[in-house]
This record gives sequence, C-alpha cells and structure tokens, in this order.
Amino acid sequence: MTSDGKDSQPKLSYIHRPSNRIYDCSILPDHLEKWIKVNPDGDALVMYTHSGNRRRLTFRQYHIQSMKVAAGLLQLKLSRFDRALILVPNSCEFLVIQMACARIGVFALFMKYGASPEEVSLMASKYKCAAIIVQTYEGKESYGRSVVNACQRMEPDRNVRLIVCVDFDGGPKTSQYRALLGSDPQYLSESDESAVRAAQAQVQMEDPMVGTLTSGTTGEPKVVSANHFQSILRAFCVGERCLINTESRYLNERPFSWVGGLLLGVLPVSVVGITLVSMDPEISVKKADTQLVMKILQDERCTHFLAMPYMMHDFIHCDVAHHFDLSNLKYAFTGGQPIMKEMVENFLKKHPQMQLLQGYGSSENTSVSTQTRTTDTINDPGFGYLELAPDFEAKIVGEDDRIVARGVMGELWLRSAMHVTGYLDNPEATARAFTPLRWFKTGDMMVMDEQGHIRPVGRVADSIKRATVLIQPAEIENVLVRHSKVSEVFVVGVPDERLYEELCACIKLNAGDTSEEADLQEIELWCGEIFLPGPDGLTLAPRYFLSFKDFPKTTTGKLNRRELAAEATKILGLN
Repeated sequence: MTSDGKDSQPKLSYIHRPSNRIYDCSILPDHLEKWIKVNPDGDALVMYTHSGNRRRLTFRQYHIQSMKVAAGLLQLKLSRFDRALILVPNSCEFLVIQMACARIGVFALFMKYGASPEEVSLMASKYKCAAIIVQTYEGKESYGRSVVNACQRMEPDRNVRLIVCVDFDGGPKTSQYRALLGSDPQYLSESDESAVRAAQAQVQMEDPMVGTLTSGTTGEPKVVSANHFQSILRAFCVGERCLINTESRYLNERPFSWVGGLLLGVLPVSVVGITLVSMDPEISVKKADTQLVMKILQDERCTHFLAMPYMMHDFIHCDVAHHFDLSNLKYAFTGGQPIMKEMVENFLKKHPQMQLLQGYGSSENTSVSTQTRTTDTINDPGFGYLELAPDFEAKIVGEDDRIVARGVMGELWLRSAMHVTGYLDNPEATARAFTPLRWFKTGDMMVMDEQGHIRPVGRVADSIKRATVLIQPAEIENVLVRHSKVSEVFVVGVPDERLYEELCACIKLNAGDTSEEADLQEIELWCGEIFLPGPDGLTLAPRYFLSFKDFPKTTTGKLNRRELAAEATKILGLN
C-alpha cells in the first residue's frame, strides 16, 4: 500500500464471469423434443436455394425425419462412436442428418461442400470414417458421383463401409437418403421409433458429437471435436450473446459445415428454439446479390441476421435499400475479423433501426465476447472493447506466460466448461493449444481495460517484426482505411535484408478517374504526413504499396495473411 492508502500493485489482466445457468446431463435431441411440444408446426428452418426457391422444415418434420434417418442408419449398421464424414450444403437435409447422427451417437465430421473428391477420400481415410454422406443440388449430380467414385477407389482395408447419397443415384454399393425416409417422410413406425429410442438412451452428454475444421489461419486446418455437453452450452451462449430466443427469425447464410453456420445457426434451432433462415452462400458472397438478401429479410420478417463484413459492405453501398421493409430487423451480429469504426458508423447510418453486435470467438470456443452499438452509442468511449461472456475466465499473458497489467498488450488465454475437447486424433496440436490446467491459448493479441473488457489487436502470428519492434497490422490498417481512395486494406510483413521485415500495404482501391499508380502515390504521400516517427526514428508508414483486386482467403472465408504476404513478396521480387 502507498501512504495515501492506494494499492501499489497494478491490477492484472484477469477476469471471470460466472453464469447462473445450471448444468445438466442432457444430449442434443432432448432439446429438440422440447420444441416439438411447444411449437410443432413452427418453422425450424426456411431455406433459399441460389435460384431463390424456398423450402421449409417445421419442428415436427425436423423431429420425425431425423428419427427416420437415424433408424435407417442403424439398419445400415452405423452405431455409437462410429464416424460419418458429412459433405452436405446448406439444406433442410443438413439439419436432419446432423440430428440423426446425434440421436444414435454417431460422430458427424463436417467438411466444406465442394471439396475435391481426392480431399474427401483422404479425409475419410485419415479420420477412419465408417460412413460418407454426400448431397448434390441443382444440377451438380456429377460432383456427388465423382466423390462416390473416389471413395470407392480407396484401399480395400479402408474403414468406409457405407456411402449415403442425397438427391442423386450413386450407383452400386451406395444407399439412398430417400430410402431412409421411406415413401412417407412424415410417418414414423413404432419399430423405428423404438429402435432409435433404445440407441439414443445409450448416448451420454460427453460422447463426441460434431467435428468442424478450423479456418487454417494458424497453419493447416485441424478438426475441432465437441461433445453434446459442450455443444449445448455453446448454443446457449450464442443465444445470450446474439440476443436470440424462440421469437427470433434469424438469417445466417454461413455454410452449415463451418462453425459460423453450425454454432451460430444450426445448433440454436434445437437448443434455443429459433427459426433459422438461410440460403446458398453463393447468393451473398459470390453473386453479392444484396437485393435478394434484403428481399428474403423482408419476406421472412427476420428479426436478426449475421452480417459478415462483406455483407455490411454490400448493405452500405446498396442504393435501393429503401425499397425494402426491414422494420422487423432489430439486430445484426458481426465478427470473424476486426471491424473498422468507419464501417460500423456507415452501416448504422444506413440502418438506424438496428443494433450492431460485434463479437469475438473461435472454433475452439464460441462467441466469447460482444459489444453492442447503436447510432446513439457509436461515439461512446471504449469502441472495440468487448464484454466477456458468462461461463468464461480470461487472462492476458506476456511472452513469459505471466499475467500482464491492465492496459498492456499480450496474448489472450481462455478457460471454460464449453471449451472443445481438443483436435481430433491430434494430441500434439491439442497439447500446444491447451495448457495442463485447460487454458486455451487463442493466439490473439488483446488489451484488457479497467472494466475487464477486452479489445482485439491482432494475431500473434500476424505480428510484423521490424528491427526490434513487433508491429500489429491493425495499428496501420485502422489509419489507412480512412483515406478516401482505400476500399479495403491489409498490411503484411515482407523480407528486408537490414530490418528483417518491412511494411507492405495491400490495398483494394475505390473506383475513380485516376490511375492505380496515381492513387497509390497519393496514399503514400498522405502516409508520410500522417504517421509520425516513433522512439526508434521509424514511422508506421508502409514502405511498399500494392494494389489488389481480391485477397486470398482461408477455407472458411477469412483473410489468408500468409498467402497475401507471399504474393506481395513475389510481386516485389523480394524472394
């Protein structure tokens, strides 16, 4: 203590937010049963194909069809602890198949739809999958058949003993999804129900349930394995963080096989009782058909939607937004990468009736923290500082793994009961990511303020080592994006013989009347004026400026900084 009675020790960057939720030993199907009684004819899923066709799955249909498919899988000799590789796009069948597997204890391993047949067969072999379930849709039958052919060419001692084809004929030695449903998809026989109930009674809360691929931002994608208990807790957490409940009609167009689609969309249907509205991601990503997205939001009377940064960009620049009635839309949830304040301001200015919830999470956790902004609070202090979710502990550590003082940047470590079990069949990666005391090393650089809120700064792996200083790209990107000629920008490190790395700004330019060269030169001169020298005499002004039309992405759609840095290095001839 000091002479004036104040504590001389700095407050450390640690916080715990307890939850008032009481744990139980339920499994996922138990929660779906609850909504059958409460809202049997309500929409569980409304699905739009890339051509705009609408399909609907009620909670009753969800229940009965998942029971029938589960019974069919049992008859085909799948059982508890078997692994099934699921290659299914956003569809009603995805929900049914995932729940059917959960009912009988089959571990559902999700792979991105569109993966090459060779990737599929390698994945099935690597993870010793007993079954492969593949779907085609809207004229893509050849894809399904090529997957079947590749898997049937696998070694004779392969584990795969069952291939289920959805919406196409896979030929000999395959089974048909429609045969599992039978002639009447809504009729459940007593014998089928009895068989599934018996199998379901053997499934326990800590049985492995789902596996999803990480984004690969820290290296080769890994399979994150979660059990029933963890998945249910995570879905409840999403409900709290995204402010969704049984009255919510929630648009989420992320691929269901990714964490953003599964955890933030599919699982809350059965756990929270929401109505999920979804679509072929091609509509919003590849086609950037903002008008169709807005029409779906209008027609489905959506109350919430997942607004990924690219969708926020499209909404901001949509000139016909006023033609659509989005009065029911109250909440937008975003995340996946740092969001610039300017983008938030422009988005809320265009849609003042909405609250924007900015979230942070990972495949290994869930939506760990959020911050809500409205048009009235956008300029409040603390923009970008997020509140930790209940059920989590967080600490910021330095290079020596010791907790740092508040306000000091370090790596975020998290601990929670909803942590995933680890990486499937990869104990080495699991041991690197999780400490013996079950702290998860996020690899994200953060700062904690006096209130215990955390602000993402960047990834440890993204840090640029220039001379003796570690630089976070976001420090520079947050400034560059304010220039009128800059649409999007990412800063990477490129090799430098003297300083080890130098700063390179990779810029997507706004359309204009001047040439790319002139625009880049203007931005470079502007940087020379706005960035002041630091203690080492160097400024944060990039040395190199490059124009890009598009940026490389990981398998889950995030920026691939490693590949971008490699491209920049090659363009600059710095190999």
